[in-house]
Amino acid sequence: MTDWSEEPFDDRTRFALRVTGRLHASRSRYQPIEVVVTVAFGRVLVLDGVFQTSERDEYISHEMLVHPAMATAPSIRRVLVIGGGDGGTVREVLRHPGVERCVMVEIDREVVEASRRHLPSIGS
Repeated sequence: MTDWSEEPFDDRTRFALRVTGRLHASRSRYQPIEVVVTVAFGRVLVLDGVFQTSERDEYISHEMLVHPAMATAPSIRRVLVIGGGDGGTVREVLRHPGVERCVMVEIDREVVEASRRHLPSIGS
């Protein structure tokens, strides 16, 4: 299978990835969920037609989301992550030795389950 997965931005711009396989495709109560295999980015999580994260570059967004806040606060023992069903944000939070507790709240359990099953390298 070779196909394209496209995310349109406007009538002049779209982002597309060459897809070589689909590992997961479902519709939860909240959104369509896909995990596709791409040539350039490996496995990619797509929610409601929007690219969320990928195996090959997820560390960029997860590290930049977490480490500036964690490095500038004098002491962080408890962390709440809202969203983040792929687990990458929690993974980065837990790299900080002062963190005693990290809780992730995700509205869509199916995103968490699909990520655990198909994207274990990100943080499940």
